[in-house]
Amino acid sequence: YTSIQVSPDGTPQVTYFDRDTGSLKFAERNADGTWAIHVIEQGTGDLGSGEIGASGALIGMYTSLSVRSDNGFPGVAYLAHVADGAGRRAEVRFATSGAVHPLSSADWTKFVVDTAALPIEDENSPNIYPLPEGLGLFVDLARMPDSSPAIVYYDRTAGELKLSKFAGTAFGTPVVLDGAGDVDAGWSPSVGVDPNGDLWMTVLESTGQPPRFK
Repeated sequence: YTSIQVSPDGTPQVTYFDRDTGSLKFAERNADGTWAIHVIEQGTGDLGSGEIGASGALIGMYTSLSVRSDNGFPGVAYLAHVADGAGRRAEVRFATSGAVHPLSSADWTKFVVDTAALPIEDENSPNIYPLPEGLGLFVDLARMPDSSPAIVYYDRTAGELKLSKFAGTAFGTPVVLDGAGDVDAGWSPSVGVDPNGDLWMTVLESTGQPPRFK
């Protein structure tokens, strides 16, 4: 779950999921060729193996990194699986840096874009695809003309492609763009924004047709 961008001064920046600790990390290449690495959001490495009352967090799957065009600040969208007193759930999250070159978790502000309970595991209906359950798969991030984030992702439970855009101080209510009835839509979306603020994307459906351009 890696993603890469280049800052305005030419510095490569990478986000990725550390599976051992279940954490979202950020890496930036120094002038001497070494990499400065820090945790954006800390996880635990597991969700307590499904035990009742267990807690844990897997944070940073499907990272999608972008850089603001106005000030060069990086931002990253990603999937988190969380287990705590409120239950087991999937969350699409977004973290934005307050600096061109963030140095620690304290430089990042985090938002929850969307959330839903993780489906209950069914021994008689195993997960035949090696993919996370719930919503928030295949996260892709683009920037509107004002540099605000627009995030698309796949809701695996509902079989829907969803979009949420930042509106002032928080993300707006997610909008279903595709997927209804017997159509399972939203796999591997890729989104871009034109100068007019119109969003364009490709998406794969389970209808047997080629990827669609929307």
